[in-house]
Amino acid sequence: MEKSRQILGRRWKGSGLGSLYPFVKRQQEKAGQTLAFLHQRPKDIEAWKAAARKKVFELLSYQPEPCAPRATILERVDKGDYVRERITFYTAPEVEVPAFVLIPKRAKLPAPAVVALHCHGGFYYWGKEKVVKTENEHPALISYRARYYDGLSYPVTLARNGFVVIVFDAFYFGERRLILDEELEHGINDRTKMEATVTED
Repeated sequence: MEKSRQILGRRWKGSGLGSLYPFVKRQQEKAGQTLAFLHQRPKDIEAWKAAARKKVFELLSYQPEPCAPRATILERVDKGDYVRERITFYTAPEVEVPAFVLIPKRAKLPAPAVVALHCHGGFYYWGKEKVVKTENEHPALISYRARYYDGLSYPVTLARNGFVVIVFDAFYFGERRLILDEELEHGINDRTKMEATVTED
């Protein structure tokens, strides 16, 4: 107990890692960090960036083949001062991503563009709809936006101020969420109908 008090009361030379600093520092020293910028202090920054990027992708083991986006417009809704398009596009040969694109009517194209992201707050049933209001919304979604976004739709505000905005479902959210076989069998976790049991918990 006394040792715990000493650790909790100790300062770690300004490190934001606090009491975890000694452990992290030991791992850093053991790893060698041959590509670390401060270790190499490379004279050719572009060559260093290329080598470091290659190593990151190698360690992540995710290197999808390049592909054409093959964007498809599924729906266009006139919202008065902007148009909301519901689209899909591909980021990899097997990965189709659903998104909204908000296009201001008064903007002269090509216009400045923004990629707007929804939160990763653990409420997976919706993604892009958390920040872009649509028609006939579920009460749970309205409540969520009121609680975490003050009821506002910041992508819509951007569109109304002349920006083209794209908002997509992050992996594991909305139309890209996990759906189990048993959920399909029981007809739950299904956004084709209004589910009374949807909650943010």
